[in-house]
Amino acid sequence: MLVVEGVYENGELRLDTPVDYRTPVRVRVEFLDELSAAVHPPANPDPADRMRRLQASWAAARLITAGMTGPSLSEEVLAEREEED
Repeated sequence: MLVVEGVYENGELRLDTPVDYRTPVRVRVEFLDELSAAVHPPANPDPADRMRRLQASWAAARLITAGMTGPSLSEEVLAEREEED
């Protein structure tokens, strides 16, 4: 599967990377909401806009993980690696 990001604006889809298929191919287009777009900022973002997007991403992560208990992902990975040795 090939994944290419781009921008949909005013009825037009512009891909960040050119794609050259010689035959018809099925595609799936996923529209990211503004919060998801914080993880994939534009190629040449304004530094202030980039910071705003990163802060929104971190704020969302804190909300999602609030109240979670148990070991962290890092602790889980380390424990798994110790078991493999």
